[in-house]
Amino acid sequence: MPRFVSRVAYALVVPAALSIVFGIGYGFLVGLGAASAESVDPSQKARALAEGISEVMNSSAFGFLIAVVAALWLLFCAWTWRRTSAARSKAE
Repeated sequence: MPRFVSRVAYALVVPAALSIVFGIGYGFLVGLGAASAESVDPSQKARALAEGISEVMNSSAFGFLIAVVAALWLLFCAWTWRRTSAARSKAE
């Protein structure tokens, strides 16, 4: 397979992983920061905790979606590469 195929896949996977990691970090900071504050109304604590959990879930889903796109890209390129190389070997 050409080098650019794996480089494109890496270029997709790295932002996906970073999205997940930073989303988890930010979500936990938002959720736990509001839950540990004592002067905040309990209903507001619950809302802030839910927003933090939502942030974690959304960033994880986004990262997973990008990783699936990278996997499909690799699958497609490997399939076409094998198909064209098999056609070339039959022609020879």
